Amino acid sequence: MSTRPVPAYAPGVRVRDMTLRDCEATAEIRVLGWRHAYAGLIPHA
Repeated sequence: MSTRPVPAYAPGVRVRDMTLRDCEATAEIRVLGWRHAYAGLIPHA
């Protein structure tokens, strides 16, 4: 597992490469964010 340097404005945050185990949660967050951003602009269906 590789890690990247953390910017000074995010102390305590660890960034790592995504794994297959992260895919479902990442997809859920992405869809929820999309639904929130476009609520009222695109029909729900």
